[in-house]
Parts: sequence; C-alpha cells; structure tokens
Amino acid sequence: MKKSYREIRSKQIKDLKSKTSRYMVYRAFSTPFTYLFVRLDFSPYSITMLNFLSPLLGFLFLSLGTYASILLGLLFFVLFKILDCSDGEVARIRNPKAMDELYKSIEGPYFDSVGHFIYPIFLGMGLGIGFFRLFGSELYLFLGVAMGLLSVQEYSAVELIKSYLRKGIIDRKVNKRLSDKAIQNKIIEKIYEGKSWGGQNILTRIFGIYPFPGLVYTGEYNIIIIFFLIASDYLMKTILDFNLVFLGFTGLIALYLILYVLVRTIWFLDLMFKLKNKEYISKYIMELKNSN
Repeated sequence: MKKSYREIRSKQIKDLKSKTSRYMVYRAFSTPFTYLFVRLDFSPYSITMLNFLSPLLGFLFLSLGTYASILLGLLFFVLFKILDCSDGEVARIRNPKAMDELYKSIEGPYFDSVGHFIYPIFLGMGLGIGFFRLFGSELYLFLGVAMGLLSVQEYSAVELIKSYLRKGIIDRKVNKRLSDKAIQNKIIEKIYEGKSWGGQNILTRIFGIYPFPGLVYTGEYNIIIIFFLIASDYLMKTILDFNLVFLGFTGLIALYLILYVLVRTIWFLDLMFKLKNKEYISKYIMELKNSN
C-alpha cells in the first residue's frame, strides 16, 4: 500500500504520543527512510537484514582510531537506530495487523532481536579499539569491552524474564486474561515495586543511577553523548590547542564510560538480587493462575 510522506509522518506523530521520550529521538528522523522503503516496496525483513551492515561498518570505522573515523563510525550506529524504527513502521504500513499478537510474524521480532545483540557488541568493541589507538591507554579497551558486554547482558536479562514468564504460564497451564504486553509490563512493575522511570523528577530521569538509570546511561543516548564528547575534544585540540585532562585521561570520554559501566553494573546486579530473593516471576505466575 502506497502512502504519502505526509501520511507516514502523521502516523509516526500519533504513535509517538504513546511512547516515552527515549523512543522519540530516532523515530523523529526515520520518516524519509520509511517513505523511501515504502516507495521501493522493501519488505520489513529486507530492511532488518540490510540494517545488519550498519553496526559492522560502524565497528570498522571506530576501530581505525582517528577522530574523523570515530565520528563517522558513530553515525553508522545512529543509522542503525533509525532503520530499526523504519522496519517496524513499514511492517505496520504493509499490514495494519502486524503488531497484533494473533497475526504478527514471529520471525520479524526474532531478526530484530538478533540486531539488538549485534549492535552493542560492535559498538563496545569498536569504541574500545578506537579509543585505545587514539589515546594510547589500555583502560579504553577494558571500558569498551565492558560497555558492550553489559549492554548485551542487560538486553538478555530482560528478554529472558519475558521468555521464562511465557514458559511458566504455558507449563503451568495458566489461562491468561491479559495480553503478553500487559503481563510483561506488570512483572516489571512488580520488580520495581510500583516505581517507574516516568514517575521520577527530571534530574533523576536524566542523570539518575538507582533504581532506574538516567537517560544519559541508556543505549538510546550513549552514542549521541559520545559523539558530542569526541567532537568537543577534537575542536578544543585543533582550534583552541587545548587538551582537557581528567584523572590523567584526555577529554571527558573516560569519565563518561566509567560512569556508564558503573551504572549498568549496578542495574544488573540489583535486578539479579531482586529476582533471586523475591522470586517475582514464580510468584506472579501463581498469582495469574489463582486468579483464573
């Protein structure tokens, strides 16, 4: 089904009203790509598979270890985020029932998840190698690897909660009355004891560490922050002939990466501690079963 640019943009604006701010930053730029893919009759699968190239190219440029190559490499990771919005938008345009649990393709979300594993690995490894070559410190190798592994670990932990929740519901023959999405939201609400990221004050939502990482420590914003930190460092060095040194490291990028790794580690350990001691998944499944 062919749609005009204005129709696609209008649909995006409507969709964004139901999303949190962290999802808006890339969908605001996906309209031209979505429009082009629709006009060229690209399938959502084709867009997803094509998008596997973005983190690979990003990794190659990051690992070259120059200011210019790192900035270019980060733009490929931004491109991945934008195209990651477009495949879902094209799916909904081609099939209005694409997101309906009874009709949606299982393979689509599967390949989408594969991309979400590839992305942080290539980003973390690329940054580690690139910053090591640029600044000459092995600390960056460690921080880059840690950043990539923690991001994969976080995504895996959330996906496994959803997977084992579904498995428990099936194994215990629970006749669920809510949608999968509603059930998943409920278990997250229980884990955080009714607290939500959106319920925090503005400073906590941006810079907070516990119980929710602020926006500056999320995968949606880290590449943007790193891009501007590296660009600022380059401008100070080339135009002002000034090197900002913090704790013996050039620029503020080391501080940001240390904070990022620390915050994501706290989040993961806190989640594991809660699941182990409170058994939220098992108790919620029994709650669903007893409510039948």
